[in-house]
Amino acid sequence: QQAMGLAEQLQNELKGMVPWERFEGVCQELQQALHREREAQAALQQALHREREAQAALEQQTSTSHQLQARLNVSTQNAQNKDSALSEAVKELSETRLAVQQWEQQARQAGRRLQQAEEEGQRRGQQLGDTQAALQQAINEKE
Repeated sequence: QQAMGLAEQLQNELKGMVPWERFEGVCQELQQALHREREAQAALQQALHREREAQAALEQQTSTSHQLQARLNVSTQNAQNKDSALSEAVKELSETRLAVQQWEQQARQAGRRLQQAEEEGQRRGQQLGDTQAALQQAINEKE
């Protein structure tokens, strides 16, 4: 009779457990979600690094532009070299503006990639939360 009681108690405990296959499947889903989250974080870090590089380059170009403007001001004071210095400064300023525009475009692109990576990270975080909630619900249903 004691053995019957233990068998019945064991059977009752087994009813509340999640099947191994389901548990293993949920664990695999969680591992995959974690892997995707890590990939999204790496992409986010890369985008952030590229954006910082673009910002540094933009600051360098801006500094160069200011230096060129200062050179232009000095050159215009020198009457003998006015025409040639002005032409050269205009050329360099145009090239600098073009370079600044290119860096600004790259910075905007990096910002868009960063935003996309952040959105992907949020989406994957939501997926992870949904998977965890589903696992918790499955556990609660078995209890």
